Amino acid sequence: MQNDLKWRLIDTSPLSGAENMAIDEALLRSFDPATSLPILRLYGWNPPALSLGRFQKAAEVLDLARCRADGVAIVRRVTGGGVIYHADELTYSLVCSPEQIPATGSIKDSFRVLTGFLLAFYRGLGLEPAYAADVVPEGSRLGERTAFCFAGRESFDIIAGGRKIGGNAQRRLKGIIFQHGSIPLRNRAATGLSYMRDHNMNMPRVRQAWPSMA
Repeated sequence: MQNDLKWRLIDTSPLSGAENMAIDEALLRSFDPATSLPILRLYGWNPPALSLGRFQKAAEVLDLARCRADGVAIVRRVTGGGVIYHADELTYSLVCSPEQIPATGSIKDSFRVLTGFLLAFYRGLGLEPAYAADVVPEGSRLGERTAFCFAGRESFDIIAGGRKIGGNAQRRLKGIIFQHGSIPLRNRAATGLSYMRDHNMNMPRVRQAWPSMA
């Protein structure tokens, strides 16, 4: 990794779900590991939307009738994971090659490297963030697959005050790392859960999502 390597910053402001996902995919597909600068993109969502993980089927996990009645758009991310309701949040995506970041021993370790800026951001707000893998009680299960993102916890989800602030997901192509995640400004997890077919999945954990950053 080059110590003085510059990143390309793209601020697209709030866009529709379809536009946001199209830009993320275009950045991933057009990235050249040999010539492209690493990219950090920041964006919001207007209007709010639901995003599916790459391998989810909308009819299996969402209450489609309610989504249609409320006019909530449904889009698909290029990464895996569970459903996310995007509203009142700042979302980031980054694209880089493995050679453009410090060497890591595994894909999981790369999450620690690529989300370090988020921990620094939260510390700047006076919080005490940590990775779930570093703070969960012994014997707790991490990495359990859940249809709704905030009902589960992955090793490198960021936790503050015992609550999940947000998740991060990654996709890899040959010589390319794509990662994105969110910084919630308000807790809209319960609203998102109301659009799931199973409205009651792991409600205690959903209630423990971060209440507000505003």
